[in-house]
Amino acid sequence: MPQRLRAFWLFLMTSGFGISRPVGRSRVLTSMFFLSLLLSGCMNITSTPAPTAIEITSLPTPSPTFAFPTIVPTATLTPSPIPPATVDPLSGVGGEIFNDSFEQNRGWQLSEDEFGATSILSERLIITLREARSFRYAIAPTQPLTDFYLEIEIRPDLCQSDDEFGVVFRVNAQIEHYRFAVNCDGQARVTRVLQSGSRALTPVTHTPSVIAGPMAVNKLALRAMDDQFIFWINGVEAFSLRDVSINQGVVGTYVRTARGNLATVSFDNLLIRELEPSPLPTTTGES
Repeated sequence: MPQRLRAFWLFLMTSGFGISRPVGRSRVLTSMFFLSLLLSGCMNITSTPAPTAIEITSLPTPSPTFAFPTIVPTATLTPSPIPPATVDPLSGVGGEIFNDSFEQNRGWQLSEDEFGATSILSERLIITLREARSFRYAIAPTQPLTDFYLEIEIRPDLCQSDDEFGVVFRVNAQIEHYRFAVNCDGQARVTRVLQSGSRALTPVTHTPSVIAGPMAVNKLALRAMDDQFIFWINGVEAFSLRDVSINQGVVGTYVRTARGNLATVSFDNLLIRELEPSPLPTTTGES
């Protein structure tokens, strides 16, 4: 059946013009009017097409944005500094003069007063100060010396930044002497003390070889030969100089407080050896 006639047939059925029912004149006329419209094309009744399924596609995944460097960085390795040439501390060193591990008192003058104390305790020589800007010595039981090699281990048990501790040597009857000392900040210096006053033979110098702070153990060593002096800290040469002011004396330990009013320093493994009459000492390291 053509599409337009099928539509007209549906109209008649829904409008009450069933074939089995009699119809009046007016309804027949109305039906004929609609039929003429359909046949003439003035009235276009079409069935609505069924909706088609919408195809859903996934959205494109954005690609990640990377900024690649033109040069791939690599780790920068900083080479270790090459230590400067240094005189071997034991070059030209001879027999032993004095050796003390402080297991017992071998003749040190121990004392105590309101300003501090010197004692031997737990196999260490200990100097304590109880007042700011004060100092204290402990003289070793040795004969006066001119040429020698000395080493000692020093541990500040309690100290503040400028507190100083080390060794004295060539101490004469007038208490004139040389001092070789480090402080709690990791600095070092050499001082000469005469009756006319004291003078720094080297400036206060920050030395990388010094281990700074309380409870740090530093090994100090020195060589005295005529008017020539060489000083080491933990095996690294710190200073070398010449001075003719004092030619002989005994050795000892030394502590000085600065702004703080309390310091305690212990000393261990004091070794003094003679020097052999040999050519100039050899050097180690790179020149």
